[in-house]
Amino acid sequence: MKDKSENVVELLRAFLEKEKAPDGDQDIKNLAVNIVDMLQEEQALVIPPGNDELIEHLNETVYKAINDLLKEKPKGINRTSSAAHKAGALKEMPTALAVPTLAGYQYSLSLHQDKEGGAYLQPFRSLEGLRLENGKMFIADTTDNPHLREISEVELQNLQTKEGIDNIDLPLLGLFYTNILYEFLKTGGRELKDVVVIYMPELAARMGWSSNQSKETVQQILRKIQSFHNVVGVLHGTRNGKPVKSYYQVLNFEYYDDKTNNVAFSSPYMNKVISTIYNLSMQKKNGKTLKKSNGDPLLLPNHSYMIDSTIVKEKNKVAAQNVILIVQTIERAGDSIPHLKASTIIERNEQLQERLENTKNKRLILQRAFSGTWELLKSKTRLADFYDGIGVTSDFDKLSQATPLSEVDPKDPALIPNVSTLNDLVFYFPHRGKHGEK
Repeated sequence: MKDKSENVVELLRAFLEKEKAPDGDQDIKNLAVNIVDMLQEEQALVIPPGNDELIEHLNETVYKAINDLLKEKPKGINRTSSAAHKAGALKEMPTALAVPTLAGYQYSLSLHQDKEGGAYLQPFRSLEGLRLENGKMFIADTTDNPHLREISEVELQNLQTKEGIDNIDLPLLGLFYTNILYEFLKTGGRELKDVVVIYMPELAARMGWSSNQSKETVQQILRKIQSFHNVVGVLHGTRNGKPVKSYYQVLNFEYYDDKTNNVAFSSPYMNKVISTIYNLSMQKKNGKTLKKSNGDPLLLPNHSYMIDSTIVKEKNKVAAQNVILIVQTIERAGDSIPHLKASTIIERNEQLQERLENTKNKRLILQRAFSGTWELLKSKTRLADFYDGIGVTSDFDKLSQATPLSEVDPKDPALIPNVSTLNDLVFYFPHRGKHGEK
């Protein structure tokens, strides 16, 4: 583990690199803030011995920027990660994305409405004037009569929309879901947090931003969180023996604390999905829940942890969503050979479907989506670490000759559908069984 001095040296060396880049002054300012956080108690810039060359080449502007900030920084304000954790932020963010795989709930974080599915996401034109409470949605009778009543199915249909669905960042929602689930599992499935707090630099890094974020970066991240305001989570269930739908807010921005650099969010929908999946996954015998030696319930497999959480950074969001769909299929296949038709992937990826419906150049959209899919499947998943000899092929008669996942050419024509092959092209993922990590 590096001590403070070594970290300071690394950051100072980073200054020298950033100086040469465009907008170098702002980068210097951001990095200086980070060093200030580390040296706050000392109230001075102290470079450890043995770094004469660094001191010699350290730009005077950089030195001044750091010391100016040290003087300006108010005492009592500590924006370090340790201070953030003491203020309630998660002590660590999971490195793997948690992807639901339990039957009926595998599309909980997608826009795909499976006929037999138990949960999915539904965008609305606006939630203004609506209230979500205990799974029900209420609306005012009229402007003159603000009395709230439960919304009708017809009114619901009129408020739902596909407009702007391309801007819904599903992998990012998956990251928030993963953090809520991770904290829940740490309590042995006993407690779901109403509000989850994350240290902003850690969230920024996972989203592909610099951890030395500027005020503008912070605002962009906050806007991103707030962009899910009009997305509602829908859960199917029964009430008094009749099928019903319940509605919950997907993601609420709670607050940003500039002093600790913590951002807080909540998700009534994700909490409900997690508790539902957990309860349905409990293995039972003669009506009693089976338990492990530590007293925790014995659960059926209900999530996959094969996808690296850094996939959230990827700009090719439809490809990232394809990867999620493929991993779900592989994880749920059991002893059978995992396979998916190209048309099925598109059907379950509403954003890709929307792009194809609104373009004249379908070939280009398919090329980008699927070449990106194969690239991310081998670089952002751990499938090869757990599935012995896993490969991919579109030829059922040559399963034994499937290309190993780590060697797949993302632009292989045999793996890129076009308009004429969409309904016939099938992807197979043969392997010799699942095992523990290599």
